Amino acid sequence: MKILYYDKELIGENRTLIAISNYLKGNIDLELLLNAYKIITAEKEIANQKEYLPYSKDWLKMGELN
Repeated sequence: MKILYYDKELIGENRTLIAISNYLKGNIDLELLLNAYKIITAEKEIANQKEYLPYSKDWLKMGELN
């Protein structure tokens, strides 16, 4: 199975394939694989939601504490 040797760039959803590859190799257990998948999908959802914020980045920075 080619996924055992997945070695492309570790960004975005590619990280899911890396986690599956490591699970199949026995480097991580099922719990860690599921946690990684949950984190990766949550990060994707956050990124998707940020695209549709009705406010500019400058406006959001105005509320930050220094």
